[in-house]
Amino acid sequence: MALRSHDRSTRPLYISVGHRMSLEAAVRLTCCCCRFRIPEPVRQADICSREHIRKSLGLPGPPTPRSPKAQRPVACPKGDSGESSGEGQPPQDHSPGPRTAPRPGSQEQAGKDWQ
Repeated sequence: MALRSHDRSTRPLYISVGHRMSLEAAVRLTCCCCRFRIPEPVRQADICSREHIRKSLGLPGPPTPRSPKAQRPVACPKGDSGESSGEGQPPQDHSPGPRTAPRPGSQEQAGKDWQ
């Protein structure tokens, strides 16, 4: 049987009878398990297997969720070059932590002239 898991679904789920389960029971069970297009147990198994593969291969974190409601950030809004807001630039470190050695000739040279 072909089943649309929700009203906005364009691709049907194909459900068949199982071991000691009728088609009607399989359809009812599938409908009860669908929060999204794919039934939740299958969806969770897919998420866990992808996470395991990422960890075992050492790949970076999970991809961004593909939600139709999620909006993509605007790279450069109209009338703004993007430079004034500081977006897209690496964050500046304002912490009082350890600093790197000064470049040769920058502060050392000024210190020699002062002494």
